[in-house]
Amino acid sequence: MRSEQSKRRADAGRRPIGFVLAAVFLSIVALAGLVLTVLRFAESDDTPAAGVGESGSAAKLDGSANCPTLDLQSTVVLTELASAQWSMVGAVAAPQIQGVGPMEVSANGVPRCFVETPAGAVLAAANFIAFGTGRPDLGAELAASAIVPGLGQNAAIEAAGAASVSSPGAVQIVGYRVDRYDPQSTDIALAVRADDGSLASGDLVLKWSQGDWKLIVDPGTGRLPELRTLASLGGFTPWGIG
Repeated sequence: MRSEQSKRRADAGRRPIGFVLAAVFLSIVALAGLVLTVLRFAESDDTPAAGVGESGSAAKLDGSANCPTLDLQSTVVLTELASAQWSMVGAVAAPQIQGVGPMEVSANGVPRCFVETPAGAVLAAANFIAFGTGRPDLGAELAASAIVPGLGQNAAIEAAGAASVSSPGAVQIVGYRVDRYDPQSTDIALAVRADDGSLASGDLVLKWSQGDWKLIVDPGTGRLPELRTLASLGGFTPWGIG
């Protein structure tokens, strides 16, 4: 018979990755830290935290990025993502590469403006996950900024405004994989490690929209796909703060 700890870990691996990634990338993303249903995979308990975005003012934000024109010849390729500089967003590390992204942040620190390349898409996905799990208080603003406009974004913003979220554990990004890429859309998989050492991966679909990379979420719920447990980082490029 499995131990209680093993059972909890298995249950966590089946929980949804997020509401933006949709209501706070992964308990309710985004993609609350994002509007991602906060990575329940990393939670150590189910104690409710403060509600996210109660005023709803972030939902009125204009999601257009108005990003600077970029010289694509000056941007890094995937093999140079190892040069990323990492900084803490709550308990989660987020990457940045000068000239690739994020090149702008909102007044509250929400990242935006990633170059239209595979490296830019990976950086966008990683930042959305980091903010979705590390800053649940920015759930509605992140949903307005980081999700493709439409029914999914509306659902994510609504969920972020109404939800209470649990405090996530110290989940860290430890790998990436680009499953498909074209200049208008891309499929990115990110591997994460929980503070107990267990691994999981989440699949993110990003679209080039309003001059920036944005997440596509379920139109009915605003959620991202569920996490999958991993036995190892096989198939992923190792990446992160170590």
